[in-house]
Amino acid sequence: MKPFSQLAALTAFMAGVALPAQALILYSGDNSANQTAPANGAPWEQVGSICGSEPASNGNGTAIHVRGKYFLTANHVPTGERLVTFDGETYSLIDQNFTPVQITTGTGSVDMKLCKLVDDPGLDDIVLNTNSMFDRSRSTTTVMIGYGMGRDPIQEDQTDTTRTWDWGSYPTIVKRWGTNEVEGAVSVANVPDYNYTYNGLAIYANNDAGDNEGALALSDSGSALFQYIGGQWVLSGLATLVQTSDSSTFGEYQTVEEETTFTGDANYYVRISSYASQIEAALPDLSTYTGWLTDNSLSGADAASTADPDADGMTNLEEFAYGTNPVVADATLSPQTALSGSSMVLSWQQSTLPESVTIEVQETDDLLNTAFSASSLTPEQVGLDGDIAQMRVTLTPAIGAQTFLRLSVTTSE
Repeated sequence: MKPFSQLAALTAFMAGVALPAQALILYSGDNSANQTAPANGAPWEQVGSICGSEPASNGNGTAIHVRGKYFLTANHVPTGERLVTFDGETYSLIDQNFTPVQITTGTGSVDMKLCKLVDDPGLDDIVLNTNSMFDRSRSTTTVMIGYGMGRDPIQEDQTDTTRTWDWGSYPTIVKRWGTNEVEGAVSVANVPDYNYTYNGLAIYANNDAGDNEGALALSDSGSALFQYIGGQWVLSGLATLVQTSDSSTFGEYQTVEEETTFTGDANYYVRISSYASQIEAALPDLSTYTGWLTDNSLSGADAASTADPDADGMTNLEEFAYGTNPVVADATLSPQTALSGSSMVLSWQQSTLPESVTIEVQETDDLLNTAFSASSLTPEQVGLDGDIAQMRVTLTPAIGAQTFLRLSVTTSE
């Protein structure tokens, strides 16, 4: 095989006809196969369905959870007033107060956007691939995971080497995984009725990976191409285009006079290694007050550090410092005092993320005449749950004395 000739063939095709990617169909044509996480550990839970009220009957595309409340999908996938479901269990509304961030380049728009959920689904983060050497190698272990249609169940079984499977209808929508090989990097441009220009990765639906070989079909736009690089699974591609509509043809390699061609359908992905830095930059920095406001969809008067949108007695700055939700009232998460024998215990929770915030224990012995000042009491961490630390100080005043404690929250932002 000549890599240059292969890449030239891929690039030339992009000036022809291609259609937005629509789900995952297998070479075996078995719709019941590969519906649970692959045994090799490729990310599974992080791939979900963008849907209406029921993912199996109203799939619009696929979502890839990146971290926290944020997910990636193809820009051409509708995300207004939609739900995202991960494995049919975790549902979350797409946050309409967050304007999706479309990734762009100097030459045009990329068919990829970052969106936000109202609630954090509590899934593990994924790693974005930044290695532009191994993502285009056929020897790199590659797994496709999509949430879309399968083979039309009324179509007869096929046993020939070359197989063409008609796509099914909405009842065949389900999450599946498949294997394939990246044939090379490609520049996506000049595709009729498709106004995007970007660096991509190409795969072909051929018969070299056995029954698990996968191809894209309806509702799989935005689905994931994971690769095992550097000892970890990384997101290398986001599905965007298929060569033909309504069916997937699994073909074979043909070499004539040292020129290799592919008879199977071509599928195309946005190449994540080209845009990983832009995706990272689009994710809000939750250690800053500005990023925290974005993450909680606060704007205007509700974004002021002294505002209290949920009316639970804690200002936004305090909620930022304590790691609480500024739009869900819960006064029980504010600092609390309790008696322990002859001592008073002041306890609170605080976020470990903000570097700009200082929480200081202050005291005074006279509320009327003496200002609060820094206390000599040393806070003690008594628990840690993720990014939330449980803190306390214990005060044992001398007999007949009185001391008042408070927490002061300030920021350098």
